Amino acid sequence: MTSIKDRIQSAFRGLFGVQTPVTAVRPPEIQATFDLAQTTVHNRRHWANADSLAARASMSPAVRAIIRKRSRHEFDNNSWYSGILRTAANHIVGCGPRLQVLTTDHDANTRLEKAWLKWSRQVMLADKLRMMFETYWKDGEVFAMRTSLPSRWPISLDIRTFEAEQCAAPWIGQRLGEPYADDGIRTDPNNNEIEYHFYDQHPGDVVFTPTLSGKWFPDKDVVHLFRRERPGQVRGIPRATSALNTLPVMRRQEMATLLASETSASFATYLKSTSPAIPSVQSPEDFAELEIAFNMLTTLPQGWDISQVDSKHP
Repeated sequence: MTSIKDRIQSAFRGLFGVQTPVTAVRPPEIQATFDLAQTTVHNRRHWANADSLAARASMSPAVRAIIRKRSRHEFDNNSWYSGILRTAANHIVGCGPRLQVLTTDHDANTRLEKAWLKWSRQVMLADKLRMMFETYWKDGEVFAMRTSLPSRWPISLDIRTFEAEQCAAPWIGQRLGEPYADDGIRTDPNNNEIEYHFYDQHPGDVVFTPTLSGKWFPDKDVVHLFRRERPGQVRGIPRATSALNTLPVMRRQEMATLLASETSASFATYLKSTSPAIPSVQSPEDFAELEIAFNMLTTLPQGWDISQVDSKHP
């Protein structure tokens, strides 16, 4: 009894007159790789700081503090950076939120809307929201908490805001090696915030606070505004972190162009000698200053040439 392979080979020889047996041909193996995964002399320095740290380790308190300080400095000195943030805050927040009550009682709706408008003006809600938005972009995060002012009866509700430095781990009573804590924020195993620790005063304030006393607050009383970009991330970094190396270059380019233009404008023209018979100057007093008359036509002596400073900038 012949096998299936023998039958196929016999049929193949009968059709094409081929006497050699049929063998299976394997396709060639494809060997490919990623160019980006190769470390060469051309990219070794560029990727030297690449790491595989977790979000909390990569955005450690020390790293966030440096980026945050530089972002604030650039915001205070760069008109483009501050203008972008303030334009975005004005566009998103505007005049603040408005309340519209749609119940069947129209009189109650009007009273509630007026009460909301009065309260939002008293606590300056729109100003605080714009400030929180700018801080969120500039610092990477901002905190807000419910508070009360009894003097504003009958609506004593108010909003208190905190910068990132004021939410930090306590100096006394801190449990070292706590797995679900990150610089003043405690979370559950699912990375959900449970409570926050706030100092009574800002660590960088002018008030002298040697003990830096603070208190833990439950998550339901705190609003933490930040952009979560990685799994396990608890604290935020400035939104313009990747552009902070470029923003100062814009200011330096602007000042360099301005100084070059001022230097070029300060020297209307200068005379250059091309004759070897004229002796070289011996001291700065030999540089003479001449006043140029308006709409003047003149001739130059032999051996002198007149030129103008070129700024060499766009």
